[in-house]
This record gives sequence, structure tokens and C-alpha cells, in this order.
Amino acid sequence: MRRLAMRTLAATTLLALVLSACGHNVDPSEDFKDPDQIPNVTNFEAVANLLGVKLTWISDPIDFAVIDGFYIYRAVVVGGEEPVFQRLTPEPYSESSEYQDQDVDDGTTYRYEIRAVTPAGVESNPTPPWTVRVDFTPPAPPTNLQTTESGTPTNPTVLLSWDASPDTDVDLYRIFRLPPFPGTTLYVEWRPRLYEDIFVERTMMYRYYIQAVDIAGNVGPESEVVQITISGP
Repeated sequence: MRRLAMRTLAATTLLALVLSACGHNVDPSEDFKDPDQIPNVTNFEAVANLLGVKLTWISDPIDFAVIDGFYIYRAVVVGGEEPVFQRLTPEPYSESSEYQDQDVDDGTTYRYEIRAVTPAGVESNPTPPWTVRVDFTPPAPPTNLQTTESGTPTNPTVLLSWDASPDTDVDLYRIFRLPPFPGTTLYVEWRPRLYEDIFVERTMMYRYYIQAVDIAGNVGPESEVVQITISGP
């Protein structure tokens, strides 16, 4: 019995030293009641995607010596009203350091925060809130796609230019070519609104069209198709 007690004391002391070395000034034998003693969640961010909103954060594995998991809170942002946070996870969430919120509405802005929670139910201080707008709406297609033959007689190229999609959250453009670009199946991804296709040959005809992709990953409809025939020698 005495040997078991000594082992328990040694393990507790070792854990306290490890926690202290990791910057956590806590004693794992305590029943934590002060949120300042509970390890805070760090590097928290929320990003809209095609499924809704993905939350990610960093938690040190040693934190689970004193916490039971995390509570995830969400509020709907409406105008200048004070957001009212509600808990998304009725039980402490401990599966991983990421969470996908799919119960969201298109066009709605949400604010998230996360708190670590101890087995006794004491919560840490919240993370700085992260605000994100859900977007399931594809961007409008770019317009005025034009092709111009360029390059040299021995190394012809095709310059493509277009007018931007009117949506303000466009991240990039997908450029399609028929026949396809060498080494790719369908398209190249490009951010500037000017692209030079260097993989063309004399007397060949090429067709192009483009699509806009927004920051949430929504892919817009195809632009008009344009074609060009490279002049002969």
C-alpha cells in the first residue's frame, strides 16, 4: 500500500513538472475552479467551406491531464445586436482538434469561440471569437473571354484575358482547354485575369472557357466558349 502511494505521488509530481515545463502553472491534483488555471485553446480559427464552417485549433496532449474536452459555442451575428452564444456540443468534445459545423444557413454570419472544460465542468477562458459568413452560392461567370495569338513564329502562344466575375469573394479561375492542357486532365487554376498558354502548335485549333471559384470553394458556371486557330508557318 505504501509503495502504491509513493508511485501515485511520484506520477503526480512528474505530471506537475511536465505541465510546468509546458507553461501550464497548474497542479493536476487540484479541483480547478479558476478559469485562469485551465489551459487555454490556442490558434483557433473558423473557415467557411462547402460543408459549412470548419473549426480548427491547437491543444497540447498534456492538457488532457486536466481537461475533459472542449465546449464549442456559436452565435448568429445580426446587425448591431449583441451576439448570444449557444453551446453546439452538449458534452465535452474530445475527438480531435477540428470540428465541422454543418447545421448552418447560406448567407448567415456566425461567431464562434471555444473553451476547455475540466471533468468537474469548470470552463476555461474563451478563445478570441472568430466570425465567418457561410456561402453556398457559386460566383457568377467571368465575361468577355478573349484569345490572342502571340509568341514567335517558332514558339507560338495564346494570350487569354477576361473580365472578372462581379462577385467580390472570387479566389481563382479555372481555365479549361480543348484539347486539354498537357499533363493535366481538364484545367489549370489561375488568379490573375491574364493567362498565356505556351503549349500550342501551328495550324491547330483550340477552344477555351473559364469558371470562377470563390474562397469557400463554390465553383461558378462556365463562361462562353471561345476558339482560336494558330496560323501556319
